[in-house]
This record gives sequence, structure tokens and C-alpha cells, in this order.
Amino acid sequence: MELTKTKSIKLLQKSKLKLKCLAIQQPKTKHNVEKMIETTSAMIKDIRTNNTRLQNQTLENLLDLFSIDVEEQYKALTK
Repeated sequence: MELTKTKSIKLLQKSKLKLKCLAIQQPKTKHNVEKMIETTSAMIKDIRTNNTRLQNQTLENLLDLFSIDVEEQYKALTK
């Protein structure tokens, strides 16, 4: 499965927001998160300039990213 160029960029932009939230929530990971944000920005640039698309492995990694703390957040909201 591959996403379109536009959808790939939108997904990566949202993942940058998620990473920024994680950096705020977990200050210990800030340095690693900043590196991941740089990588994500480079991926967006690559998609824009070389018309590449996200591959399955990248999509799986993004899914893992978005699933961080999901259950805890849901439990907190339903209390």
C-alpha cells in the first residue's frame, strides 16, 4: 500500500505534531524526538522534491508512533 504524495505529506506533518506532543509529555525523550522531527522534515522534503511516497515499513512505524499512550489517554478520558 502506498499513499498519494499529498496524503503522505499530511501524515508526516501530523506525525511531527505527535512527536512534539511526546517531547512535551516525556521530557526525557526530547533529544531523540528532535532527531525524529528532523528526519520527518527531510522525508517531507524528499516527497515534495522527488515525488516519492511512504512505503509499508514507514507506515507501520507511524502507526506505532500514533499508538503511543492511546490506551492511557482513553482511560483518562473515560474516568
